[in-house]
Amino acid sequence: EKVQTLNTLVQTMLEEGQISEDEKPSVLENLRKRRDAAKAADKVKLCEKLDRHMDCVVKAKLWILPIPNVEEINLLHKSLECITILEKTPTQEFHRRRTPGNKGEAFRRCSHKGCREKELHVV
Repeated sequence: EKVQTLNTLVQTMLEEGQISEDEKPSVLENLRKRRDAAKAADKVKLCEKLDRHMDCVVKAKLWILPIPNVEEINLLHKSLECITILEKTPTQEFHRRRTPGNKGEAFRRCSHKGCREKELHVV
């Protein structure tokens, strides 16, 4: 019963083209191997079914897996990139040419990545 439910879900995903670009090559390879094995065993109906699945996968448009909180993840990723830039910056760089209106060269380099001094808690 569980296997049948799983097979139905997989079949629905294939028919609806819910395959990401990263998954496409491995799914096609798996379907080809299964089809070749079915041909060797003279299983005509299974071959036809696997051919239909392969056609669906090949014709599938770009499908992007929905990710909850993607905006928040993106902001965290940008902050992490900025932290990486700041980690590689020599300490004296933070103090050089720093005035009330000028945050210094290190902050200018990472500000284009969405970094904010208050987010990083750097003084």
